[in-house]
Amino acid sequence: MKRCTSPACRRWLPLAAFHVDRSKPDGRKSRCAECVNAAARKPGGRGAWPGAGDELGGKVCTGCRRRRPLAALGQRTGRHRRTARCKRCRAAEQRARNARAAA
Repeated sequence: MKRCTSPACRRWLPLAAFHVDRSKPDGRKSRCAECVNAAARKPGGRGAWPGAGDELGGKVCTGCRRRRPLAALGQRTGRHRRTARCKRCRAAEQRARNARAAA
């Protein structure tokens, strides 16, 4: 038995209710799987699966801080499969980088 450290939960649960984390002494995460999964499903939550944010009309670009449709964000391989900056911000950054290199 282990206690979930999530402020919303704080329940005592069997170890099987926690995700595996080999870096911890007991081999399990400190928050139960139910709390971790609920946090990931929230809009803007960590660990959201590809396509998360579709119900809100996309994701917020970290460059211009505007909500952009997922089609306006670049694709990449990895966990979230979308870049943090929209294609416009990435193109402007690349143009500035090229101008500095040419000067």
